[in-house]
Amino acid sequence: MIQPLKTTAFFLLVASLLLPGCGGGESEATGADAGGDISGGIIELQDAGSGAVDGAEVDALDMSGGEDSSDPDAQAPDAQAPDAQVPMDGSVEDLLDPEDTTVPDAGPMSSELAIDCDDSSQSIYVTPSSALEPDVALGAVSTCTSDNTWSVSWMNNSLSAVGQEANYGIQELRISYRTERSSGAPGASTAFILLPEPRPAEPMPTIVWAHGTAGLADGCAPTNYPGYYGYLPYTFAAQGYAVIGPDYAGLGNEGIQGYGDARDTAYSLLDAPAALGAVLGPNRLSGEVIMIGHSQGGGAVLYAQALEKEHPVEGELMGVIDIAGDIVTDDVLSPNQWTYWNLVPANYAQGTSASFLVLYVFAHLANTWGEEEADSFFGPEWKETVTGWIETQCIFDLIQSFNSLAPTVMFDDIFDPSFPAGVLACIEEDPLCQEPYATYVSTLKAHLHPSDPEGARVAIFAGMLDTLTTPEELSCTVDTMAQWGVVADLCVHPLATHSSIVEGGIGDALAWTEAVLKGEAAPPCSKNGALPLCP
Repeated sequence: MIQPLKTTAFFLLVASLLLPGCGGGESEATGADAGGDISGGIIELQDAGSGAVDGAEVDALDMSGGEDSSDPDAQAPDAQAPDAQVPMDGSVEDLLDPEDTTVPDAGPMSSELAIDCDDSSQSIYVTPSSALEPDVALGAVSTCTSDNTWSVSWMNNSLSAVGQEANYGIQELRISYRTERSSGAPGASTAFILLPEPRPAEPMPTIVWAHGTAGLADGCAPTNYPGYYGYLPYTFAAQGYAVIGPDYAGLGNEGIQGYGDARDTAYSLLDAPAALGAVLGPNRLSGEVIMIGHSQGGGAVLYAQALEKEHPVEGELMGVIDIAGDIVTDDVLSPNQWTYWNLVPANYAQGTSASFLVLYVFAHLANTWGEEEADSFFGPEWKETVTGWIETQCIFDLIQSFNSLAPTVMFDDIFDPSFPAGVLACIEEDPLCQEPYATYVSTLKAHLHPSDPEGARVAIFAGMLDTLTTPEELSCTVDTMAQWGVVADLCVHPLATHSSIVEGGIGDALAWTEAVLKGEAAPPCSKNGALPLCP
């Protein structure tokens, strides 16, 4: 029989892997609820022992609230589309052929870009070798494709679902741009761009939107689904901001996303404003940059704040908003989290623990030792199956795959027993510590990046009903950030979950962004919640 304390500690194995927004943090979670985020939002699951999906949480996703994702044209060839990908308003047919596509006859039109944007949609996921040459500038755009243009009336109708209004229509683009991987190697990230239509008369501030966990399969990249990016980025664009939403290098294109690699993901975000500037040309952007991220993306924008001095953004990073994300706050690894693997079923916590762990392990090995070694920590009987899941499934389907396993399948079946044993030896500084486990452990410790007290302002949005990134965990993170010299502005919604805090916090995010751009104090949060004390 599994001891409750040991089981709970094992659930925090993901926390030991330092995955922001995926259960990471310092305090022990109860395991009462768990889930995984995709594209514009989170899929939260019910009680960890029930195996049921909370339909109310699924309905909280993306632009229309999570209706149907059955559009066959939206399916990538090598992966299932993330569940709950839905259009801004109405059916997929309405989205692709809206009744009102007129644009008000005022100001510059969508054709006025600084670069040609007539590449095929497929081409942005195939990076030209010339784009990775050493002399290519970070943020340089190699390919660009045009997608939809939405009128202001269409946007008003769509955003009314979340109580927001549109001052502009929106032009959608997709691009590929040069960035840098955490190893220092050249890389490319794809991204969507949302531009006010027509353009504002004054230069536009930049919003960088960082999405949550999607998976590692190319088809999981959010840019595969134009029109499905979530209410928040559309709201900012409709208010006159220029918005760019990176997929992160290696997701959707060549290579493997640096999932859980703080520096790798932050670099994709920090190079995005330069790419946006390349698309628009001089004098169209104000140089003011705000980053907003949810779950994994929330942790990513905090890491961008911490790393901006070593990898400068084009313009000035003025503020970051972490929505239900977390970061690493120490480099202490607990040996307890690498024991009891023979006692814990792989479907524990509805399969979420195994899902996040296999994604991190696969990405780490691929980016450290080569893609041919990415499955080397998996058990021999499960290696082919788990690798197949990772390469073809997005996060929700991956969770479901692990959740459907028989309770007799344990973690030390999914993973080769030498993996936890090797990591444990290195954590305990045993003379038997050897590669590749030594590098694995040193990489885990390297994810600690203290927030910069001289850097951008920070806001943290939390839901008191969030059971994935819990209020207690965020409270501990806020306390640690204060010790680093960064006092975060807090916005706590008492009735918000990990997913609903995104849409529920749009108004607060707009107000905070406006205050930061004006150099003013943070406005009061629309809700009067407060984080609990750090346990």
